[in-house]
Amino acid sequence: MRHIWQLLWPMYPEKVFRLRSLWSLEKRLSRITLHQEEIWGRFFSKVNNLLCEANSEGLFITAFEGVLDLVTGEFCFVNAGHEMPFICKAGGSFEAYKIRPGFVLAGFEDMNYKAGSMTLDVGDLIFQYTDGVTEATNVENQLYGMERLEQVLNRVKDRTPSEILPEVKKDIDAFVGEAPQFDDITMLCVEYKAKMEKA
Repeated sequence: MRHIWQLLWPMYPEKVFRLRSLWSLEKRLSRITLHQEEIWGRFFSKVNNLLCEANSEGLFITAFEGVLDLVTGEFCFVNAGHEMPFICKAGGSFEAYKIRPGFVLAGFEDMNYKAGSMTLDVGDLIFQYTDGVTEATNVENQLYGMERLEQVLNRVKDRTPSEILPEVKKDIDAFVGEAPQFDDITMLCVEYKAKMEKA
C-alpha cells in the first residue's frame, strides 16, 4: 500500500455558480483515481469529455491535480490550463516550474492531457495559486505579476508554509491598496516534511 497525498485545485471562470453541478461531478470522479490506478492524462481526458457533455452553457474549469507519493517523493501531476506552481528545493529558491499547461476542462471534447512528474526531496516546498494572485490589480491598473510573486516568495522561503501564505497575502494587499478586485485570491503552500516507510 502506498501512502499518497492528493491535490485537486480548481479555478472557476466568471458566473461560478452555474458551474457548481459540473464541479460536483468532477470532484466525485476525481476520487476514483486513488482506486483505479489510471494514467493521469487519460483520466483527465475522460473527465473532460464528461464535463463537455454536461456543459450546455459553454463554461470551463481550469485545474491542477497532483499526487505525492510520500514514500518515494514522486509528485505526478496534470495541468489543465492552470497557473504554473512555484517549487523551492530544500536550501534553494522558489522558481516557477515550467510545465505544459494543457487545455481547460469542459472546453472541447476529445482533448489529450499529458501527465508529468518530478521528484521532491524532504524540505522541498510547493506553492500553488489561482490567477487572482498574479492578476491582482492596483489603482494604476498594473498587475501584481509573476515576478513580484517570485520575489516575495524568496524573501520568506526559509519560513514554514503557514508563515509564507500570510506574508504573500500582505504583499498583495499592499500592492493593490484600495483598488477593487474581481477575482478570487487563493493560495496553497505545502512542505514535504519526511519520507514515510512502505506499509
